[in-house]
Parts: sequence; structure tokens; C-alpha cells
Amino acid sequence: MYKHIAANKRNTILIIAGFIAFIGFIGCVFAYAYNNIYLAIWVFLLASLYAVIQYFLASSRAMAMTGAKEIEKKDCPRLYNIVENLAKKADLPMPRVYIIDSDVPNAFATGRNPDNAAVAVTTGIMKALDYNEISGVLGHELAHVKHRDILIGTIAASMAGVISMV
Repeated sequence: MYKHIAANKRNTILIIAGFIAFIGFIGCVFAYAYNNIYLAIWVFLLASLYAVIQYFLASSRAMAMTGAKEIEKKDCPRLYNIVENLAKKADLPMPRVYIIDSDVPNAFATGRNPDNAAVAVTTGIMKALDYNEISGVLGHELAHVKHRDILIGTIAASMAGVISMV
């Protein structure tokens, strides 16, 4: 497991470095075409700033884009207790818990590390699955948190979004 976590951390750094290098290369091409070295410098700095912002804010942006609402134990004790119990069993800090008002059954986890993790479920999955099934789904999501898979996925998705816009 520790090799997997170390590999995910390493891959995240490589994805960020590759993104900055790729966007920086595009900046160099434009700088050469316009004979303006400052253009390349600005593009490199903006790509670096974007990567840092994504590292720290991608989780909250993902929740905002889905319309997720953070809950406390009193808001939905059943869901909160499931996440709380699973986090304790997995020796993880308690992640923030969100509910998305959608009939589509879905759940996901996000965050740059276990201390900053969040899990979200839709109202559709809460209606469709029983306690044990939701526990299985959320156990799967917390495994992503523990192995830091969510960091790679979040960073890769946000970087791919910028590359596709370019």
C-alpha cells in the first residue's frame, strides 16, 4: 500500500510538471512567433500559478460545480455515521461529507490528501441503496482517499481541461 501511495504522489508531481512544461512550450512557440520572450515567461508563470491553485482548490471547485452541500451529523445522521465509521476503520481523518440533489445514483471523493478529503453522494444513491450497499460504495471512495488516487484524478482532470481549451 505504501508503494502505491508513494507512486501516486510521484505521479501527481509528474503530471503537474508535465502540464507546466507543455503549456510553457506552447508559450515558447508563441514567444518565438511574436519575437517576445516576455510572452513565454508570462505563460510559464501563469501555468505554474494555475497548477498551484488547482492543487489547493480543485476539491472545493469540484463540489461547487456539482452543487454539493456540506452536511453535519444532524442533517443526515445515517450518511454521516456511515462515513464516520468507515473513516475510523480505515484509520483516516473524518472527511467532509456532502450531498448532491440529483436523482442520478452517484458518489465520489475528492481532496489533495486524507486531511483535506471530502466525499459526496447524490440523493439518488441514498434512495436506491440500502445501508450496506451505501457503506460499500463509500468504503470504495475512502479507499481512493487512503491511496491518494483522488489527487491524481483531480489534478489530471483540471489540467486536461486547460489543455483541451488551448
